[in-house]
Amino acid sequence: MARKCTKCGHSGLKSHEPSVYHYRLSALDNVYLTGGVTEYICPKCGTKSVAVKNVAGLHKAIAASIATTKRRLGGKELRFLREQIGFSAEELAKVVEYSEDHIRKIESDSHTPKATYEMFLRVAIMREMQAPEYDLRELGERKEYAIEELNFMNKDHSWIKMAA
Repeated sequence: MARKCTKCGHSGLKSHEPSVYHYRLSALDNVYLTGGVTEYICPKCGTKSVAVKNVAGLHKAIAASIATTKRRLGGKELRFLREQIGFSAEELAKVVEYSEDHIRKIESDSHTPKATYEMFLRVAIMREMQAPEYDLRELGERKEYAIEELNFMNKDHSWIKMAA
């Protein structure tokens, strides 16, 4: 099926695969792609468009790269990680006990976050938010600190948590 121009509806788009593509959709200034990108131009109206293969996988790879870098992160990178784990600024503010305004200032590079804030985002990306039995969005609302008994069983030289 031929691609159609989003502006004029013309179906004879010309395609080109750039050798290197500056990927700006991430809102990061330093992301370049080799392969997996097709640029289209409408010969009728001149409208340009781009198709990027597996954007979800690309964003996951970008997030993993940012989360494991060995330097402090900038505001745009922190915003990218927040968005990658699916939190609004308001939701994340509740979890990390910051104000939404403070989150926005961090993401605009007006404030430097505490290292624990940055580490939270890094770990959330690396763990792919696999927090069993609770939602991290609700965690910021909870105030109880009851400690429950943990039971483990050794099976084939590995420890397994037993059901309560």
